[in-house]
Amino acid sequence: MACEAEDKKRAKYANLAPSFCFVPVVVETLGALGDGADDLLHELGRRITETTGKRRATEFLLKR
Repeated sequence: MACEAEDKKRAKYANLAPSFCFVPVVVETLGALGDGADDLLHELGRRITETTGKRRATEFLLKR
């Protein structure tokens, strides 16, 4: 279901200017993340860790 919702969001925002980086964020009722949200949070966690040295940054972002 999350994949379908992500596809719908991609279609809805397909006309955004190429200067935007669009990431569809979908969270299911019981907390499951869509692939786009999961990838985004892992990338943010990696960048936070790289900048601050806090190795658990991704873990904190993914906590429910």
